[in-house]
Amino acid sequence: MTSINYSTVSSDLPATKRRVEKALPIETVRIIATILLVTYHVIGSSPSYGLEVDYPHPARLFADFFVDLRMPLFAFISGLVFAIRPIRPPELPRFMIGKVRRLIVPGTVAIFLSVIAVKLVDTHFEMERPLWQFAVFPYLHYWFLMSIFLIFVIYAPLDAWTRGKSALPVFLCSLVLYESGWKPEQNVFSIYGAIYLLPYFLLGVLFHRNVNEIFARTGLLIPLAFLAVAAASYVNVSEYLDTGRFSVDNRDLQSLAFGFGACMLAMMTLPRISILARFGPYSYTIYLYHVFATSFARRGLTAAGIEDSAVFIAVGVVCGLALPVLLHVVAKRFPLTRVAMLGLRWRPDANHKRI
Repeated sequence: MTSINYSTVSSDLPATKRRVEKALPIETVRIIATILLVTYHVIGSSPSYGLEVDYPHPARLFADFFVDLRMPLFAFISGLVFAIRPIRPPELPRFMIGKVRRLIVPGTVAIFLSVIAVKLVDTHFEMERPLWQFAVFPYLHYWFLMSIFLIFVIYAPLDAWTRGKSALPVFLCSLVLYESGWKPEQNVFSIYGAIYLLPYFLLGVLFHRNVNEIFARTGLLIPLAFLAVAAASYVNVSEYLDTGRFSVDNRDLQSLAFGFGACMLAMMTLPRISILARFGPYSYTIYLYHVFATSFARRGLTAAGIEDSAVFIAVGVVCGLALPVLLHVVAKRFPLTRVAMLGLRWRPDANHKRI
């Protein structure tokens, strides 16, 4: 386990940027986001599926309290990783092809397998729409893939052509659009999700590009981030006490304060746990296929007559994390499944680090 020496960072900023970058707890934060997502899908997003628990069950409280962190945290990490290696204009075609391979191809395969699974087993998901619409409109948690790909399509060229100078103005514009509450009439390719995630993605970009200045001022920024999380939590808890439910508006100031504050706190205060770096290659596979594992675990426990929600959550989370890792290990061995299911290159190439 390693952590950043703030005093060294502040005393010699230019010389320490690469070391600070390597010490960022990216994989630690990514695994936390992954566990939160898997746990959420074990519990279920509403009383209609998952554990079918409603307020005031503790599991429901846990799942809904972190709704403003789960996917924003993934977007924040995506922006930070994007900023690690800036794109030059000649690299844009190759970059976009890589994103199609990494996001669209395995995402389409996972959606197709989900549709087949839903048709084969009894579920609560509505399936009355043409098959092609699953590739155009958001479905289950795969909306994130559409949204983040749309962000790359729109922002990556701007970033390349302006040599990174567009990050701050686009970030400010994204905040205005976020808070406006505007929604498109047709949520094609999850454009609504892209509007929702764009501020967090750009926060990650700006975080990395100002990492020296940020870690030189952690004495101020950490308390401010904590205050933002605390204030947003207070507002959300007050909403629960008044209405019996946490806030359902994910594009208000409370959501933004909680998401921004928590993302900044996570990256500034969490340690870099070396062992978690080993799970980094599996996090995307877990995201794609964990719902199959959690559903399998839930049905198996139900068939065995087990009703304890704590057992459902524990077994569901373990299966949701472990079974996709096993799938990754197997699928990685064959070129076709490497590309189609995992979004990896046909053959491993140590010379290509960006995915």
